[in-house]
Amino acid sequence: MSVFTLLKQALAVKTDSVARLDPGYIARTEWTHMYIRARGKAFTLSNIVNRWKATGLQPLSPIEVLSKLLETPSQATSTPCTPIRTPDLDTALLCSSPLDGTELHRANTAL
Repeated sequence: MSVFTLLKQALAVKTDSVARLDPGYIARTEWTHMYIRARGKAFTLSNIVNRWKATGLQPLSPIEVLSKLLETPSQATSTPCTPIRTPDLDTALLCSSPLDGTELHRANTAL
């Protein structure tokens, strides 16, 4: 978890409490004040130092860095898929300009 995740969570707590009182519009100045308070909560020295330590970059731990790099591809495996081609779509309209406004209207209606 990064300091930006902490910032997002802290800001959500602030904005959610205001949104419960008034679910409508949050004024830009009010949101800015909430952001400043949330940033102060998230970007503390201890949070920043702990997040750098968790990455293995400070103090430098090459084994920790490499282990994090090697974890990412195995967790994010996905099966590629081929897009399904729909035979009823006339692609000629997508590759050319319409001759007049009527043809454009018909193409928009068809889509």
